[in-house]
Amino acid sequence: MSDTANATPQKGAQNSLCRRAWRLLPAVVCVASVIFFLWQCAGYYREGKGFTAMVMFGDQFGGHALPELKATPHVVMVNSAGYDGQFYAQIAMRPDLESPELDDAVDNLAYRARRILFSWTAHVLAGGNAVGALHVYSVQNIVCWLLLGWLLLRRFPPTGWDTFGRWFAVMFSLGLVVSVRSALIDGPAFMVIVIAMTLVEMRRPWAAAIAFGVSGLGKETAILGAVALPVPAGRDGRVWGRWILQGVLVVLPLLLWLLHLRGLFADSHLGQGNFSLPFTGFVKKWAEVWNQELLAGGGSVFVRSQLSLFSLTVQWLFIVLRPQFHSAWWRLGAVHAVLLIVLGDAVWEGFPGGVFRVLLPMTLAFNVLVPAGRRWLPVLVLGNLSVVTSFFILGAPPVSQDAARFEGPRELMLAPATGKEIGARFDARWSEPENANGQRWRWNSGTAEMVVRNPHDFPLVAQASLSLQTIEVREVRLLVDGREYWRGRLEAGQTTRVEVSGIILPPGESVWEFATDIPGRPPAGNPADTRLLAFNLRDCVITLSRGQAPPPQ
Repeated sequence: MSDTANATPQKGAQNSLCRRAWRLLPAVVCVASVIFFLWQCAGYYREGKGFTAMVMFGDQFGGHALPELKATPHVVMVNSAGYDGQFYAQIAMRPDLESPELDDAVDNLAYRARRILFSWTAHVLAGGNAVGALHVYSVQNIVCWLLLGWLLLRRFPPTGWDTFGRWFAVMFSLGLVVSVRSALIDGPAFMVIVIAMTLVEMRRPWAAAIAFGVSGLGKETAILGAVALPVPAGRDGRVWGRWILQGVLVVLPLLLWLLHLRGLFADSHLGQGNFSLPFTGFVKKWAEVWNQELLAGGGSVFVRSQLSLFSLTVQWLFIVLRPQFHSAWWRLGAVHAVLLIVLGDAVWEGFPGGVFRVLLPMTLAFNVLVPAGRRWLPVLVLGNLSVVTSFFILGAPPVSQDAARFEGPRELMLAPATGKEIGARFDARWSEPENANGQRWRWNSGTAEMVVRNPHDFPLVAQASLSLQTIEVREVRLLVDGREYWRGRLEAGQTTRVEVSGIILPPGESVWEFATDIPGRPPAGNPADTRLLAFNLRDCVITLSRGQAPPPQ
């Protein structure tokens, strides 16, 4: 009898402990997700170059770079135009918009200068030092991500799986992850919008109006969020007057800055292709995604592209079909739902496309507004499927956007004495690199060469893993400095996987020849494409090691 009585309280204590642990688990996973994010970001660090891999400098713009950038060790992607972050980083290094060298270094300075805020913050935080500004800009998105996560805990405290899931979905949303991965301005601008929305919820409309106004200097579309400011319900003229003044506070910083830029630049035009007729860009993007299975071979990247666009569509439909005019969050989502309708090809093109960054406020509004409970769980999940793609983007290799990339120990990727990295260049018989749905490839017109540069004073050993595709049956051989390492037959429309080990890379340059017995021909069904196409090289990964190479098989 006494044993039974003693067992009952012990069992109750165990159950209580389990329930307490279960309640704490979302908070533990929340902390773990932050650690995971920082661990992923740490992978972009390069000794002597910091986190400049995240800025995505391309060698095609290297000749126009600022002198202070050329003199600073930084990661440069080979055979690549890079991405927009490289221009904002250089503005941060030298925010003198009248500088001829800056005008030459930045593609369309008149347009990019509109978004000056986060170049300014990097410059100021670095104390005006150009090199420091580069490194501050490189990590600015990471810091803003952490601040944003802290701000969103007020709205989504990790006290349960529902609120944690919404926090996680926003923090690892595709648009936000791409902004961090590429050191863009969208993530920091989104953080300022969240600050403004927090002030709206705290019933501090004047401070919120100022925050929205500041956000417009980071990205022009950010001021659209000001529709969340409370609209007067009565006819009191003084109340309406205050509301109008708040609107002036929102638009005034951007308006004054644009007027200043107009005095500096004769050609201060909007970005080409940012807007179009209603739904034109949206429909084109869906058509492109469905066609990618034929163009790029389908596979998991095709599925991820579909999932991402589908999730954005779910968010848009939810906002449109459940109007809640009284809700500041719905108004924030609605104005961006309208923006989606008129976004042009320049915002939709590519993978994943800028649209996910532009519509970050709609993603947040969606996660705030979807009701809690099992009934709405499928909608919540479907609207956040792009998180799947985010993990592939965040963990993607940062060094190259070309058909070939290198992996290996950090000390082999970079020669410390010279600061030069291992790299590759393609001869004129290769077409420009293509990039869709996370896959990268180059077509050639027949036999073509890729030159690999070993920056060290000692030989390296390489293992190559790559894929080849052809439009007709042909034989292909891979020769390195005249020595044959692989020979095989390619079938039309099929992907041939090639694995080669023991390739010796002496100091200097090695010529990789992809030889074929049949020349290229024009692609069928596309008279606008005048190229001669033989076969393409895609997703070539060259893994480096040190030591004696075994003889090729």
